[in-house]
Amino acid sequence: DAYKTIQAGIDYLTKEKGVKRIYLMGYSMGARMTSAFLAKQPHPAVVGFIGVGLLEGGGEPLDANQNIRRIRLPVIDVYADSTPLDLRSANNRQSLVSDRFKQLRIEGAEHSFRGYDSQVAQVIIAWLKEQEQKR
Repeated sequence: DAYKTIQAGIDYLTKEKGVKRIYLMGYSMGARMTSAFLAKQPHPAVVGFIGVGLLEGGGEPLDANQNIRRIRLPVIDVYADSTPLDLRSANNRQSLVSDRFKQLRIEGAEHSFRGYDSQVAQVIIAWLKEQEQKR
């Protein structure tokens, strides 16, 4: 159902609103499902992925680390460093860092990012501006 919902959102934006460039964002389980969608069903209007609290493990299709390896779009990986699973998952994606894949650590944050909302928003906005300047 998650794939259908994501596709319906993309279809609405592209067909009903005329949007040409979409950045998808997901947090925690939403990031897992969005990364799985993009790994299997990329859409030409989707030009980037924002993953917040991406977690590894859980097998197919839940392992965001496996999914990220198949995504051929610019990706920003925003992660917390005070939750062991978040930190381990992010560390296991470090080898992917490139022009296409950027990691941003939110120091002191836990998986919920509670209290770090503005910091998360700032790094995402900066990344989006960077992506649009490249175009």
